Amino acid sequence: NNQDKDIMMYPDISPASEHQRWSVRKDAGNVTLGLKDIRLSDDGLYDCQVYKDQDCLHETRFNLKVK
Repeated sequence: NNQDKDIMMYPDISPASEHQRWSVRKDAGNVTLGLKDIRLSDDGLYDCQVYKDQDCLHETRFNLKVK
């Protein structure tokens, strides 16, 4: 629906209620985002952006399909 919304920021500054739905694991420079309790309303286009200070170093866009 073209509405931008931050759902998770790392290091963690997210609302406590979101902690039940995701987890983050770092390993050898890689970060893995684990999602739990996926809902049909989570279906959609997402962006993952990596920043250092104000500079975007990497961006990945993906489409989450919930069946």
